[in-house]
Amino acid sequence: MCTVRGVSANAAIGWRCDARSAVTLGNRSLQAPVARTFLESALGSTLPSFTSEWATLRRTYAPTSPPTDADFLAALRAHVLRLLGEGRVAETTRFFYALERLLEEADPILHELIARDLVAALATECRLAAIDARRVEPYLGTRTRAAWVNTA
Repeated sequence: MCTVRGVSANAAIGWRCDARSAVTLGNRSLQAPVARTFLESALGSTLPSFTSEWATLRRTYAPTSPPTDADFLAALRAHVLRLLGEGRVAETTRFFYALERLLEEADPILHELIARDLVAALATECRLAAIDARRVEPYLGTRTRAAWVNTA
């Protein structure tokens, strides 16, 4: 499993963690390594309801062209948007707590990527989906709030 602390953005962006996935070939089942990005490990695991959804979506990609960080962040934003719309407090709280912690520990490049491509994009999508800001504000920490407000 990947850790957040002490990993620079140059290492984190597109960096792959070791994971295993079963591949079936005819009557044989093989264990093949399936790469997971740093962002998948750091953020995807905070949402149990997203884990299986992302695994299913991830399998639709060809082995030679795995999903990018942009693909992951788009799917994650869509899932968080649904959680906010449904008022699922526990998972939403866990996600924003992990996001705040990741922003706190990130180097400037990773911080910018997360602030722009996850937080700011999610803020825009929430406004477009007419999700009341009062539903989101309790989850925002200092760093997520700064990125969220900069999109207004």
